[in-house]
Amino acid sequence: MIVHIIEKGAYAKDFTRFVEREYQELVQYVFVINREEKVDSISFEGGCQTEINLNHLEIFTKYSRKADRIIIHGLFDFELFLWIWRHPFLWKKMVLSIWGGELYIHQEIWGNHKTKIRSKVFDLFRGATFRRFHLFLNDMEEDFPLLKKWYGVSGRSIHVIYPPSIPKELLESIIAYKKKRDERAHITILLGNSATPSNQHIEVIRLLEKYRDRNLRILCPLSYGDSDYAKHVAKYGKEVFGKKFRALTKLLPSDEYAQAISQVDVAIFNNNRQQAMANIAMTAMMGCKVYLRKDTVMWDQYVEKGLCGFSDIMRIEGFSWEEFIENKPEDVQRNISYFGKLWDMKHLKKMWDKILLD
Repeated sequence: MIVHIIEKGAYAKDFTRFVEREYQELVQYVFVINREEKVDSISFEGGCQTEINLNHLEIFTKYSRKADRIIIHGLFDFELFLWIWRHPFLWKKMVLSIWGGELYIHQEIWGNHKTKIRSKVFDLFRGATFRRFHLFLNDMEEDFPLLKKWYGVSGRSIHVIYPPSIPKELLESIIAYKKKRDERAHITILLGNSATPSNQHIEVIRLLEKYRDRNLRILCPLSYGDSDYAKHVAKYGKEVFGKKFRALTKLLPSDEYAQAISQVDVAIFNNNRQQAMANIAMTAMMGCKVYLRKDTVMWDQYVEKGLCGFSDIMRIEGFSWEEFIENKPEDVQRNISYFGKLWDMKHLKKMWDKILLD
């Protein structure tokens, strides 16, 4: 019997669907953290997923006591940290899947001299909690060395990939459409994936400003994250590019978002940490030219290991327009080959077998 706890959102929905379909022989319960609504009762009718509030973790505890393994998908909430410390007899069963944000907050806290003492104290508490785990899951293999360096964890890490939100059939139809379409007069650029400062949108807008008289469109997803930051980015983008800059401020269903991404020719992810993984995979699979920062674990994993053909954002400053949009066929094929594994259920199941069946 395996118990999961995961943040509400696309990941929870897609992951539940994956484990229900691929592991019918296992008894599994997926508890989804719902902060927005009051959840008084639970039901597993019609599937293995249910929603709970963080102030009703006793329900999760009831099932965790009987579980052979407890998998925590992303560890962000103070209540969940406290729950872990209140149940030391469950530590041996626990597995932590690192999503990125809970790791890279360390840099933000200790790299800013204005950080409040309570934030630093909580980060020390975070590290002490991480050290209770001996098995970690990482979709970025390069994150685990950072986890050991910053928080002193031991144990081992298993590389896993989460199921994609976009169905394989839809993705294939979009790719086929992109191959058939006529060349358009303008180039569409995807800028970032969310309204979080780690996207560093303003820096990219300034880099792209020299191209503003070209036939281009900029698509900037700002539908979740910091709303004030989203307004700031949208305002600045409009000031520089006018009607050529489109801010996506509403969260679109996955199929509609995929259709929007199908118009993209160049994707720029100026994230200074692990982030935008689904967007990187989707744009690479669709044959877009992808730019990343060299000082990130994404670059280390994808480019330094020779797995993908991505470009360095900092080179944009010296690029002509033609160099900026050039997408070498060998890079396109390499990216499609690598990220095609995301939509290969056999490959995904083989990865998750190591955690769910061992």
